[in-house]
Amino acid sequence: MTTSPLQLGARVWVGTLKANGLVTSLSRDGKRATVEIDKVRFNVAVADLQPARRETSHGPVARKSGSVRRPAARRAPAPEIDMHGLRVEEMLQQLERFLDEAMLAGLPEVRIIHGHGTGALRAAVHRHLKALGVRHFRLGEPGQTPGGDGVTLVSL
Repeated sequence: MTTSPLQLGARVWVGTLKANGLVTSLSRDGKRATVEIDKVRFNVAVADLQPARRETSHGPVARKSGSVRRPAARRAPAPEIDMHGLRVEEMLQQLERFLDEAMLAGLPEVRIIHGHGTGALRAAVHRHLKALGVRHFRLGEPGQTPGGDGVTLVSL
């Protein structure tokens, strides 16, 4: 947010999620914020936040504009994401965005394909899921789950 310093309790527009929310916490370095949208909390970059948009019966409207904007049609997110070949840093950013979109879409379960390799991606995925407070996830089972233990299944 470039217009004013971000504060706890501020109403904000989360551009990546296309929704208004409430800031519930800020990271020590000020680069990330936890924003609550419809009783679900998301960890987002402060750079993705703008002043909240007011709601009308026609959808969200930018504060500065008097014109009505209809929300963009959302496409349903895929129920899986393939992380093969990504570095851990890249993967974590994509993973958060993927999980946020899946939760907003109401998907009951998603698949994270990390492969076998050295196990670094799998370990990073599991650490990050725990850090985000995801309680129900498990490795796929060889012979029973497509991708076997190169896949993590997450219940949302």
